Amino acid sequence: MQLWIHVNKVHGDLRNVRMRRIFLLLFLSILVMLTFVWGGQEGLNVTWIMATAIIECIT
Repeated sequence: MQLWIHVNKVHGDLRNVRMRRIFLLLFLSILVMLTFVWGGQEGLNVTWIMATAIIECIT
């Protein structure tokens, strides 16, 4: 929680940070659905790789 307050202070625009978090949650939920579509361990591995890549880009 303290971290998010710090991030908000740094960015200055609370709404921008909130939108980014909402987008991230939406994207991760889509990745989870794709995992179920692909099925099995392989789909999970692909989803994990993509999710970590997206998080690396955002943070």
